[in-house]
Amino acid sequence: MSVINPTQKPEVKFQPEVWRSFQRGVHKIVDAVTPTLGPRPRYVAIQPTHRADPPELLDDAGQIARRIIQIADRDEDIGAMFTRQMLWRLREDVGDGAATAAALFKAVYDETIKYIVAGGNAMRVRVGLEQALDVALTALDEQIQRLDDKADIQQFAYSLCPDEAVADLLGEIFNLIGADGHLITQFGRGFASEREYVEGHLWNGGLLTRNLILEPLRQRARLESAAILITDLEIESASQLTPALRAALECGEKNLVIVARKLSEEAAALLMKINRDSNQMRVTAVKTPGTGMIDQSAALEDLSALAGGRVILQVEGQMLEKVNAESFGHARRVWADMERFVVVNGKGEPRALRSHIQTIRHAVQHADTPEQRNKLRERIGRLQGGAAILSIGGATETEMKTRRDSAERAALVLRSALREGIVNGGGISLLDCRPALESASKTILDEDERAGFRALIKTLDAPARLILTNSGFDPSGFLTQLGHGRGIDARTGQLVELSTAGILDSAASARGALISAVRSAALASTVDVVVHKRNPQASVNP
Repeated sequence: MSVINPTQKPEVKFQPEVWRSFQRGVHKIVDAVTPTLGPRPRYVAIQPTHRADPPELLDDAGQIARRIIQIADRDEDIGAMFTRQMLWRLREDVGDGAATAAALFKAVYDETIKYIVAGGNAMRVRVGLEQALDVALTALDEQIQRLDDKADIQQFAYSLCPDEAVADLLGEIFNLIGADGHLITQFGRGFASEREYVEGHLWNGGLLTRNLILEPLRQRARLESAAILITDLEIESASQLTPALRAALECGEKNLVIVARKLSEEAAALLMKINRDSNQMRVTAVKTPGTGMIDQSAALEDLSALAGGRVILQVEGQMLEKVNAESFGHARRVWADMERFVVVNGKGEPRALRSHIQTIRHAVQHADTPEQRNKLRERIGRLQGGAAILSIGGATETEMKTRRDSAERAALVLRSALREGIVNGGGISLLDCRPALESASKTILDEDERAGFRALIKTLDAPARLILTNSGFDPSGFLTQLGHGRGIDARTGQLVELSTAGILDSAASARGALISAVRSAALASTVDVVVHKRNPQASVNP
């Protein structure tokens, strides 16, 4: 897409030009992402920033929308960026549903604009749409089924991930770790994808230097009955460590793990000398987990709740000179390699740990952004113990990246399905909201509000219609057969009971798509004026 001409002057646009240009911008984004909807998605190729790199092949509607930074016509760009923001926020929140939301948003917006242009009152139509949304959400909630059986989890994983080998691993992993379990996805070392389960509580980071590897054959350090000194300090000299080492010896600690942000060569040499020459203690040092002060502070709080001990923070001016017996946390075992470290059976107070986890759960409910919620849930999963590492294989880096992105998206949807349940897929859960809407619309006296109900009733088949079209079928021959839990298996063209056939959606994705599409259409239909600045800065963020 071309970049907007920065020499254009500030300008104010009015109706009816605003409707036409806003609608064209909406269509450009929606038409770019909706080929990905359904079990037989088509890829969208994104030109890389550097022409020497291969194109990025995506079937993720939210990611595709995010990659479109601007379009050439600045009037259309308003509608395009409005749509982009909606789709990316939905993708961040629940991991799926962006293509469904795009199809429904376009259909509802087009229908409402047609009525408004013909003389309808935009604000009353918006009220009608919002009332209709409440009715539809209630009807959707009544369709929710729980996802708790091992076979159902496995089948749902297959419906989310086109890579059967990865889907099989995801089904097994989430059957074991549950909705809040700690999962790490990474590039593998071969063609096949593999999984590994880790006992204990795992943090990314690992050893501060290879010189502190205590088991050369396994390239790791492992300490039994270990004391843990929890800090975010930058240790620049050996003399900084001396008080802490002396305190550990006085307490009778034979194995010590130091958590620090940085370890100088001089300080590392002292620890190496202790490991080589002393029979009284073995010691290693790992990186303070997290990136940035906020993440690191949270990780240290979690580690302290798990293992006990006192966190020593640089920002509070604390130093190692005042370390005493109460400063150390403890664990039955700690091991670390160059990428991660693991605490097994932390010796913190169990009641304090439960209270700490409950505090984080409360914070999830009040988080402002999907990113914050996901980080908090990751902390809960880590503290509950046990982790799975999914290594994605492939022949090329591009293939591995595509497969990893697909696996991460599927994992996010699996988590939401385990928390909030599932509904029938194929767009049928939305279609099955129609009877409730039709009944409620009969009680609406205002004609404009009733038009909002009619718009949603008429367009709820848009996702199902598009899934059939993308799969190579003529939707007009099937739509009369759909509903009441029955739909078309777009892979075979057969009419099936969706729950039996395993054609399911996360309830969170279906709710998110419905809410995003209808609220966005209701808001967009009230846009009357567009104000252009002289040279607005482009942003990759929604």
